[in-house]
Amino acid sequence: MRRAALAGWSLLAVLVVVASIARGQDAPRDALDAARARGTLRWGADAEGGAPYVFADPNEPERVVGFEQDIAQELCKELGLALEFVPLNWASIYQDVGRGAVDFGMNGLEVTDESRKLGLFTRPYYLFSEQLVVRVTEDRIRRLEDLAGRQAGTLGGTLAERMLRDAGAVVRTYDGQIEPYEDLELSRIDAVLLDVPITKYYARHDQRPALRWVGDPIGRGEYGIVVAPGQERLLEALDEALGRMVRDGRLASILRRWDLWDDRQWALVRPDEAGALGGLFEAARVAAQGAPTIAAPVQEPSRSWLARHGPLLLSAARMTILISVLSMALAIGLGVPLAVARLYAGPVVRGLATVYVEVFRGTPVMLQLFVIYYGMPHLPPPFGLELPPLAAAVLGLGLNYAAYEAEIYRAGLQAVPKGQFEAALALGMTRWQAIRRVLLPQAFRMVIPPVTNDFVALLKDTSIVSVIAIQELTKRFYVLGRSDVSHFVHLAAATAVLYLLMSYPLSMWARRMERKLAGGER
Repeated sequence: MRRAALAGWSLLAVLVVVASIARGQDAPRDALDAARARGTLRWGADAEGGAPYVFADPNEPERVVGFEQDIAQELCKELGLALEFVPLNWASIYQDVGRGAVDFGMNGLEVTDESRKLGLFTRPYYLFSEQLVVRVTEDRIRRLEDLAGRQAGTLGGTLAERMLRDAGAVVRTYDGQIEPYEDLELSRIDAVLLDVPITKYYARHDQRPALRWVGDPIGRGEYGIVVAPGQERLLEALDEALGRMVRDGRLASILRRWDLWDDRQWALVRPDEAGALGGLFEAARVAAQGAPTIAAPVQEPSRSWLARHGPLLLSAARMTILISVLSMALAIGLGVPLAVARLYAGPVVRGLATVYVEVFRGTPVMLQLFVIYYGMPHLPPPFGLELPPLAAAVLGLGLNYAAYEAEIYRAGLQAVPKGQFEAALALGMTRWQAIRRVLLPQAFRMVIPPVTNDFVALLKDTSIVSVIAIQELTKRFYVLGRSDVSHFVHLAAATAVLYLLMSYPLSMWARRMERKLAGGER
């Protein structure tokens, strides 16, 4: 009875935490007024996206650097606000901007007819093109058309992907910027086509001597800053600030510093601004000639990789543990009533419990997280909660694992001999008293090992919550690995060790309990 009560209180406590975190999260009607009231402008981007856009400083990985970071900083100075960086998942930037989680998104977002349907875009801050890269031993590919029928790698949903498909290439898309070049070096694909900024950072010949660039950059696209539909005042303020940066040469200086300036960028100047520019733009371009280039965008690290990245990995591990504990508490607190309902409740309640279990077990947990985080705000009250990432992660994982816990507890209850239930009824207990005092305590004892195993699995499944912008351990590893490529394997090993240190004691305890229970049965 005490354990059943504890499960119920665990469920109540977690729901209270989720509700308290969610309180007061409604997005402001006017983002610019809200930003001025806070004194900060919230910029959303994915630091895992890599250099030179925005990435963790190799020397001080707790902060981000990149040419977009420099642009965002100057924009905030123009608006008299402090910059607040909010890490997001790249695939969900438009949704996070739309729901008010950030004020604007800037992360190599291509301005296209399709993207304009998702938000309002400022004037472009960079004009990009694509660069074709092959192995140095490859002499059959000299232009884009030579890729017809050959395998080529790129990022999904980009101008480069569309160009490759138009050329008849067999396209393999990737989520990261490093992996295409790795596969090219290993001869798994024949070529890579990516934006010039990516190529300059990740496919330089001094960095990857096995690769070479083919021809001049091709194609043309625009990077823009996106704000939510209806935020015209913020759009106008950003546009005006960006225009001043163009006119006084600051934008040119930033691009030159990161070795991104080329003659294409003169098209950033609008026709009506050309006369007012005078010599400012050219002067800034010449003055920036001595600025550091992409080959050395930040200072060389002065500390070991472990000293720089270890504290951040440990912090992310604590977040993983927090999410796991809260989610499992919710799963247990909800799983027990579901199991009891499936076995002993009336036909209606039993049917509803069965539907819950089958729905949450039969649909992907990632889809469930997206529905909770992005879909719930559009529901009518009282279900239309706009949950912050942590609350959404706990709720999503907890509801999902509750379905599996319900099946474990149901099996435990069914394993209790029926004679125990009948004996309890014969002693004068009611049906529910027999369940609480006789069946549940014995079922709890038998399900401890499988529930512990589920908790170990949950520790690893927390990596899924990175899709809703939570920097747990796996996400932190990817972010750091993109900024410190030379220690990618070291970071992977350290991350694996942390997962092992979190899960192995639980596994040992589960095996000990299994042996103890087996001995007790004899």
